Amino acid sequence: MGTESEANHVKMGASIGAVPGEATGTMGTESKAEDVKVGVGLGLGAKPGTATPTPNVPPEKAKRLTVVDAKAVTFMPTINQQETAIISGAHIAPTLSRESVPTTMLERNPLVLPVSLTEPGAFPTGGSSGERERRENIDASVLQEHERTVQPLRRPGPRCDSQELVVANRVLEDDPVAIEEGLQRAQEVDASNADDHDKKLQDKKKEILTKVLVGGILFVALLVVILVFALADGPSDPVTTPNPTAAITLSPTLSPKAYVLSLLPPDLIADTNDPTHPLALAIEWILQEDWTTMKDSRIVQRLALVAFYFATNGNRWIKNESWLSQDTHECDWYAVNITAHRDPVTWSDPNGIFSYRGLANVTEFPCEQRPDGERVFTHLWLTTNGLEGAPLDFLHLLKSLKSIVLGKNEISGSLPSTLGLLTDLVWLDISPNAGLNGTIPTQLGLLTNVLELYLGTSQLSGTVPTELGLLTNLEYDLDLSENPLTGSLPSELGALSKVKILDFRRCGTLTGTIPTEFGGLEKVQELTIHRNSLTGKLPTELGLLTDMTWLLIPGNTLTGTIPSELAMATSITHLYLYEAALTGNVPSELAAMPNMVWFLFDRNFLTGSIPTEVGLLGDTEDVDFQHNLMTGTVPSEVGLLSNAKWLSLGDNHLSG
Repeated sequence: MGTESEANHVKMGASIGAVPGEATGTMGTESKAEDVKVGVGLGLGAKPGTATPTPNVPPEKAKRLTVVDAKAVTFMPTINQQETAIISGAHIAPTLSRESVPTTMLERNPLVLPVSLTEPGAFPTGGSSGERERRENIDASVLQEHERTVQPLRRPGPRCDSQELVVANRVLEDDPVAIEEGLQRAQEVDASNADDHDKKLQDKKKEILTKVLVGGILFVALLVVILVFALADGPSDPVTTPNPTAAITLSPTLSPKAYVLSLLPPDLIADTNDPTHPLALAIEWILQEDWTTMKDSRIVQRLALVAFYFATNGNRWIKNESWLSQDTHECDWYAVNITAHRDPVTWSDPNGIFSYRGLANVTEFPCEQRPDGERVFTHLWLTTNGLEGAPLDFLHLLKSLKSIVLGKNEISGSLPSTLGLLTDLVWLDISPNAGLNGTIPTQLGLLTNVLELYLGTSQLSGTVPTELGLLTNLEYDLDLSENPLTGSLPSELGALSKVKILDFRRCGTLTGTIPTEFGGLEKVQELTIHRNSLTGKLPTELGLLTDMTWLLIPGNTLTGTIPSELAMATSITHLYLYEAALTGNVPSELAAMPNMVWFLFDRNFLTGSIPTEVGLLGDTEDVDFQHNLMTGTVPSEVGLLSNAKWLSLGDNHLSG
């Protein structure tokens, strides 16, 4: 290489903060040699691919060299004594071509770069021919020494193109550095398969997410199983049989009255603020007995009955034996003997078993005994006993009630909506009670187990709730008769296919037409809607009621003729069509109905003659055509009515 005194020293400087590719340094004279400092900027924010000469060198004489690692170095044009400079591990031979560099050096160190000085402005080419020859014939030993001492360079970092975008270095198949470092060659991707590649990535992400979710669910399930087994293995309370006489342990912060109040539903709490209210009186009464030995359910049961007693002036009942006796179980207080309502068809008592309509196999009254020994109040029968007042607001406390029979008393007030909570109820009879007023609550439609509903002969007003059409288990009576109801008959009532009696007589202000849906009352036996303000025609669908025996529609202002289809209802025994403003002829098919007993068509606007088929009504007791516009002669067949008690033909235009 040469001695220090004779050689130009090329020194590399790494300046923090310099722009990459720019060189910084100073020129100076040291002994015989000129020191050339070449700076390679490594600082942040540096711009790759640019070079700045040192202050002592004119910029136009500086030569930029771009190395593969995107750093630039600057060579001074004053180098004239040493042809070779080793810069950052790169062997620079000013006049060497790449072909003149030993192959072994290039294979081992790809950064050994030959720099051609034939480019204008590069290293000076002046000097003697011997000097040039010496330059061209660099001592091979120098190269060999450098090859031995200089450490092989690592693969350079990324290069930058003209737009300062990173350009990847190519890895050759026989690249020794790539083989040594285990670098993999980049795989070429066909652009046409890019969508498939993206889809595979998305599918892979979904697969990973699904596995994570499933794993999370399994983990939570495992925790739940562990928790269940931990609780199962832990100490458990001993199993005890319910004791109907178990003593109540009061909370140290809860008074006896507060405890009893806590057993009541919220809608009744406010009533107890009035000390004269029946429920407030009942609480004071029950606190005077040993109620702490009772179950909560029995406290509420006893409380409801005592409140009912106070609300109906129980001290003035016709019979009130044992009521309010603290020594007597409430199931043993007086109640009407249910056996007084005997039905010769359904009644049987060889073993003391009572069955009456909706009440089947009743062996105990008014309570039923449960398997745990508790006696539960199920039948409240106090009909015709002088009850007065408004006691119905407390009945929903008796949650197990199956029947309520309170007719023929002086009960007042309205029907509470809370009656709809008594879902075990099969029989509700509060008829008649002249003081009962208000509207019919729609909540009665919740009593889906009810078989009989008697609300007649009271002062109930308003419309007939369509919700009553939900009582599809009604099997016996729906009685709303003799109430000042308004509006029309709901067509929804046609869904009561099991009901036997539908009674809307003498409501007075019911309007509208008779719904054709009434043809769906398949089991109806009595349809009584007389003395109202109904209009329109008689529906022909009434002829479908083949079980019907009584059809009573008098006292309405109907229009049109009598449909002959009624003759299809061959079970009819009582046909009351008088005072209904009907017109036209009397269908001969009706006169031939075999089971007719009462055949009443008086006080209409009927015309035509009396059908001769009337003589076929052999069992008829009453035939009435009076007060019409009928003409013709009286048929001789009427002489065949051997069982007739009344034959009324007057006030017509008959002859003969």
